[in-house]
Amino acid sequence: MGWALRLGIPRTDLGLFALGAFVMALTLAASTRLGEPLALTLLVLLAIFGAVVMAFVAAPHVAVASMIPLFALLPAIKALYVPWMGPLKDVITVAAIFAAAITVLQAARGGRRIPGDLWIAALVGFLLALYAINVGGGLERGWAWFHGVRLFSEPMLLLLVGMTLKNPRRTLRWSMISLVATACFVSLVGILQQLAGPSRLVDFGYLYDINVRTINGVLRSFGTLDEPFAYAAFLIFGFCAVVMWMPRGRLAYAAGTLIAIGLAVSIVRSAAIIGVAIFALLLARYGRTVTAVFLLAIVAMTSLTFVLSEEATQRRVVQGGPTLFITLNGRTDAWKVVFSEPSEIPMGRGVGKVGTANDRATYKVTRTRQQAEAGSKALVVDSGYFVTVADIGIVGLAALLLLLGRLVLLARRAVARGRPEGWLALAIVLSLALDAVTRESFTAFPTAFLGLLLTGLALAAAADEPEEGAPAGGRPKRRRPSSRSRPRPAYGLGGAGASGA
Repeated sequence: MGWALRLGIPRTDLGLFALGAFVMALTLAASTRLGEPLALTLLVLLAIFGAVVMAFVAAPHVAVASMIPLFALLPAIKALYVPWMGPLKDVITVAAIFAAAITVLQAARGGRRIPGDLWIAALVGFLLALYAINVGGGLERGWAWFHGVRLFSEPMLLLLVGMTLKNPRRTLRWSMISLVATACFVSLVGILQQLAGPSRLVDFGYLYDINVRTINGVLRSFGTLDEPFAYAAFLIFGFCAVVMWMPRGRLAYAAGTLIAIGLAVSIVRSAAIIGVAIFALLLARYGRTVTAVFLLAIVAMTSLTFVLSEEATQRRVVQGGPTLFITLNGRTDAWKVVFSEPSEIPMGRGVGKVGTANDRATYKVTRTRQQAEAGSKALVVDSGYFVTVADIGIVGLAALLLLLGRLVLLARRAVARGRPEGWLALAIVLSLALDAVTRESFTAFPTAFLGLLLTGLALAAAADEPEEGAPAGGRPKRRRPSSRSRPRPAYGLGGAGASGA
C-alpha cells in the first residue's frame, strides 16, 4: 500500500484499483474456458458498465439526459435491428443503482447529509423483501420469480437513484430538456406511422398484434415504443414536462400541440383521463382549487368505472386450461382470477404466477416471430394493482399505496414551499398511478423506469438548496473581475420560477 501512496494514488481509490485487477484476472481466466470472443464480449460489457457508473457519479445531468432518449428508442432498435439489445436497459439501470450507492457512501464518509427520504427507502425495502422472499409462492424460485423480482425492483430502485444523485437541480433541468425533445420526436414518429399504415409497418419488421395494433380498422400508433400504451404513457410524461415545467411561449405551445396530436393517434382512452387529471393540477396551481377538485373527482369515478367494467381497452386472450380460455382485461375477470382463493389474498398467489413476469419467463432474451405468432399462454392481467395483489397480496398493495401516498405528500410539501418541482412530481405520480389502473405500469418499460426516476429527481431538486452565489442548476460560474459587472440571472427550461432558474 505504501508504494501506491507514493505514486500519488489516493487511499480511497485503492479499492477500485483492486477491483479492476480482479476483473482483469477474471477475464483472462474466462478466456481460457469460454474462448476469446466471449471473454472479449464480457470485457466490453464490463467496460460499458464502468463507464455508465462513472457518468452517473461524475456527470449525472449528462447520464440521465442521455438515458431518456436511449430508453425511448431501445424498443424500436430491438424490434427492427438488434433483437438482443433488450438487456442493455438492465445494465444501465444496475449501473445507475451502483452509482447511487457510491454517492450515498461518499456522503456518509464525508459527514454530509445522506440525500433521500427514510420512509421512501423503508417502504421500497419492504416491498423488495416481499418480492424476494415470495411468501405467497411458498418460497418458490424460478425464472418467473426472477423476472418478477427484476421487473419490480429495478424501477423502484431508480426512484431512490433519482433522490440521491448529485446536483439534482441541474440534472432535472437537463432531463426536462431531453424529455420534451424526445417526446416530440417520438410523437412525430407516431404521426408518420398513420401515414405509413399497418401493412407497411409490418413490412418494416414490426409484429402484428404485438407492436402493430388496430381498433375498428384504425392503426394505434406506437412511435418508437413496443406498443400503443407504452407510447401514450411516455408522451404523457413529456406533456407533464411541457405543462408543469416549461415557461409559457411559442416553444411550449408548439411542443404541447405536437405531443397532444401524438397522443390522439395512439387511440388510448385512458390517456384522455390522465390528460384531464393533469389539467386539474394545472388549475390548482393557478388557484382554481374548487374546479380542480371537481375534475379530479370525475377522474376518480371514471377510473373506478374502468376497474368494475367488463369492457376492455386492451384485450389479451390467455389459456387457463386445456379447454378454458379467459379474456383478462384488468377489470371484473381479473378480480375472479386474483381473488379466486381467499387464502391467497393476504400474501398473494406468488411472484410471477400472474402478470408480465409470467409471460417473460416463456422466452429467453427476445420473443421470436414464431413465438409471437403462436401467442402466449401466460396468465396476464392488465392492471398494476391487480398484479401487485397477485404477487405479494393485500399486504404488498397496502405498502405500495403508502409509497405513492408518501410521494404525493413530499410533492405537496414542495408545492407549499413554492417549489415548481413539486407540481412536476405530482403530475408524474398521478399519471403513473392512473395508468396502472388499466396497465401493468409499475413494471412496464420505460414507463415505470423513467416515471419513478424523474419523480425521485424532482423531489430531490425541490429539497436541494443551492449555495450562495451559485446558479440553481449547478456550480458557481467563474467570471472575470470587473467593477461594472452586474449579477446575471440563470435561465433554464423552467423559467424564472423553476428550479433551473
